Amino acid sequence: MTEQEFIKEFNRRKFYYLEYNNSMYAELLNYVKDNYNCVSDEERSEFLDEMADVSVANLDKLVDERFYAKVQEYANTLDSSKYYYYEKVNEFIDELEKEHPLNSSLIVCRIIYSEKYKGFKVDKSLSYEDNIRRIAECYEADDDYDNAHKVYCFLGDYKSARRVRYTQAKNSFYDDDFENANYYFRCALDYDDAPLYVMYTENEPTEHERFKKEVERDYLCKRLRELQPKLYDEYIELFEKNEQKPSPRLRKKLSKLYDKLYEYVPTLDDELVERYRDKVGEDIVLSWLGDLPVIHVHDK
Repeated sequence: MTEQEFIKEFNRRKFYYLEYNNSMYAELLNYVKDNYNCVSDEERSEFLDEMADVSVANLDKLVDERFYAKVQEYANTLDSSKYYYYEKVNEFIDELEKEHPLNSSLIVCRIIYSEKYKGFKVDKSLSYEDNIRRIAECYEADDDYDNAHKVYCFLGDYKSARRVRYTQAKNSFYDDDFENANYYFRCALDYDDAPLYVMYTENEPTEHERFKKEVERDYLCKRLRELQPKLYDEYIELFEKNEQKPSPRLRKKLSKLYDKLYEYVPTLDDELVERYRDKVGEDIVLSWLGDLPVIHVHDK
């Protein structure tokens, strides 16, 4: 590992920590041993504390203390017909997982004591690890990405864990949830475009404020009127007539006029995308454009 590669991975270690990625921490530790002054005393101390946590979690996985009986004993104290039954059992599992985050028996208990997956059966023809993978695949198929990520991390399958995070990142991004998208893209270390999306989503709040100051809400309306004044004014006039005295004939004509006007919108969108794409990327600019009305009927 070169110094540049080390610094890059060392700065990403928060996400290796969340993966309980023991092998990557061991690799970083080897570099620190050979290059003792490569990080500050404070950073080294933080790193060693994280290393200890990750190592303990992985040691716990190897020891693999079984908690089936303890969870069942607690579950038996509850009335299984009550609405809170599964919620309470999972809260109990949460408490156990705080001390044993990579324990396979808790992963299995989680799906057995799930109202949704209570029909899940261990396939005795498969290895124990393959049954654990089945659990991850169940979660992923149902878009329960956080649980899928946790199970893939237990398996040490970081490629699948990051695929899950990348899917979450894209979903959040296209829902305009840029804060979560930023976080998940940072977790998706295996994807070449993730750093670019991280930059875009970090810049989004500041650049969006600037966009709103520079581009008025009636920007598209004004530009459409400049490009097609006759068509635009004809639409506004018909719209107002239909408001006063609605009729199917006018609505049909309005729809056709709107479609004609809208043919020019992609060109106007391109103008703004060209202006702002370098700051936040094309997809984010297009999400901003969705807030701009195409036709403002009270602006004749």
